[in-house]
Amino acid sequence: MKNYILNTKLIYYASRLNEKDAHAAFLGAQYKKSGSPNKSSKIDLQYEKVTDSINLYMKPRCYVNNYIYDKNAIYVGVLDTDWTIKESDYDYIKKICEKHNIIPIFNGPGDFSQLITDILDANTFTYTHSKLNHAELYDLYCKFNNQVLKELGDVKDTDIVWAQDYNFIHTLAHFKNTILTISRFNELWKCIPFYNLLLDDILKVKILDFCCKNEIKDFKTFVSYTYFTEKHGNPELVSIDKGIDKDFIDRTFLKDIHIEKNTIVIPYDSLHHLICIDKYINKYDVPLQVNLLNINNKKVSQDVLNYVNYLQLKTEVKVCTPKSNEDFLKILSRCHIGFYKSLENYFSYFNRHVVASSVYDYESVADEIYKKLHFVEQNNECVPDLKDYVTELFSKIQSRSEVEYKNKTVDFSNISNLSTPRIKRQIIFDKNSDKGPSDSTTSQSINTILYKDLPLEDVCAIILDYDGTLVPVCDDPKDAILPDSHKEILLNLNKKIKVVISSGRSREDMDRFVPSNLEVFSEHCTFVRINNEWRRLLPKINFDLEYRIARFYEERTPGSFIEKKSNGFVFHYRSCEPSLGFSQAQKLYTDLIKISPHIKLGKKIVEYKVGNKNDIFKYYRKNLIICGDDVTDEDMFDNSRGLTIRVGYCEKTNADYYVNDVDEMIHLLQQLATSK
Repeated sequence: MKNYILNTKLIYYASRLNEKDAHAAFLGAQYKKSGSPNKSSKIDLQYEKVTDSINLYMKPRCYVNNYIYDKNAIYVGVLDTDWTIKESDYDYIKKICEKHNIIPIFNGPGDFSQLITDILDANTFTYTHSKLNHAELYDLYCKFNNQVLKELGDVKDTDIVWAQDYNFIHTLAHFKNTILTISRFNELWKCIPFYNLLLDDILKVKILDFCCKNEIKDFKTFVSYTYFTEKHGNPELVSIDKGIDKDFIDRTFLKDIHIEKNTIVIPYDSLHHLICIDKYINKYDVPLQVNLLNINNKKVSQDVLNYVNYLQLKTEVKVCTPKSNEDFLKILSRCHIGFYKSLENYFSYFNRHVVASSVYDYESVADEIYKKLHFVEQNNECVPDLKDYVTELFSKIQSRSEVEYKNKTVDFSNISNLSTPRIKRQIIFDKNSDKGPSDSTTSQSINTILYKDLPLEDVCAIILDYDGTLVPVCDDPKDAILPDSHKEILLNLNKKIKVVISSGRSREDMDRFVPSNLEVFSEHCTFVRINNEWRRLLPKINFDLEYRIARFYEERTPGSFIEKKSNGFVFHYRSCEPSLGFSQAQKLYTDLIKISPHIKLGKKIVEYKVGNKNDIFKYYRKNLIICGDDVTDEDMFDNSRGLTIRVGYCEKTNADYYVNDVDEMIHLLQQLATSK
């Protein structure tokens, strides 16, 4: 059995120059792809005489940073050459490479693979506004794969073929034991020309290795939306943690690191990152040195080059092209802040701040950069001892994974007079037992709180939202099923206090999820269910235009879907690529609010609703306990005459109290149901 590893950029390159000059020529070729003022076309380089012999040299590791070396594997990929190599030399080079277990390809796959990467990174402007011949790019891509297939004619069924990038998707479809590394995947895959042909080939691969574990779910969702019930293959989906070479870093860099003041590292080829820096410079009067890290050898658009020149008029901007692993890691270790998504592990290892805000939210990025620079200035610490840092890291992980609940009585007396300001207090109780609090003192304290503020026997009803209050919010609303144990708690509580469910859900969903003997208001008080019979409270209206506009956005937003109701609809974008979903939701909201006053933004939703949960006060006026988690519940909190509890802490809320999550809400209801 043989292992074939397919990687577009082989770690070797061929030249007739001596090693020093060949290295300079290779780096010069990389500079020509950059916007550096010192690019090689402006540097007069003198090379020694070209020799007759052809040599293979190894590239600096930073230019092939995703390269995994295995001396027992056979490598297939594009072999770079310089100006000293002619086409007539290819056969001889193949013979040299054969001794090193290398199968060289001399013609690359064109720009189609770059198109795939840029689209998945949301850099779609070039490919949607320029006059690119997508069919021609795809044709070059197929020709490259056919050339690879010809070179792999000796592969047997027992051999393993592993492709480490997207350039070999078509090749893998022709072999039995195959692995594909998925470096990036999201709903924007649908924007790639001929995406369906690529996806067909991907589903023929035996194992898909995702660099990001969270994207496995995105892949499954995309495939299910694309093929529905059709069967196109069943690859095994895995995510193997590659990690970073920490031993190498420890040996080389943790001995003597000095930080360059107010320095941020960003990708060299991203216009969005540059706009974020510009926003920061315009908003804050704090100096900043910008290091543009050039490690991917991408072709940079003229827009990016123009923006770099523009920023250089405002602040110090430097293009950093590492020549070795050491150079690459020194650039990362000496910065104050990292703003480079794929290198976050390195920044974290060097204990550097990382910008977490979306690169498309320029305002938030500017604010975050300012806060983190200010924090660093106030806490100017050197890199801690590695052992201390690791110990602290593990203690943080442990403290976040084991939440402690304390037995502590909270004074609710401050809210008995509704004219006083609302004070958000956390309800804290013992949650060690699945059956509720084991400490009778804690149970008594809850009763005491309710007795002082709103005696339990005087409570008219407890009004409960459904999603986010009784069940966690799910990507697919159909999955938000109320467990039988929770139903039992509600039924027991209903014997003591009238339990009313008030939700934006449809009647059908409420019948499916909520016990029939509980009273329910659905679609924001459009309907009410009493004694298992539904009655309409609001007249039916025509929302055809609004619905057609929402459908327009749904078709253009991969991962989104519309939940239609009798008197409205909800546009869900929770399963979308975050930046795309947020952007499309904002556009949809802007379009709809111009023609209708019934539009609301919620948690990953845009909702058209005629009813209002506040209408429940027409039927229940006072002495209420009201619980909810979303903006649609805030009207009830603001107008309630009773006790209000929000699920999840929120600074801007009208609720009096909050619990952390759904689990704590259920425990609180259980305590009320079992209290005497």
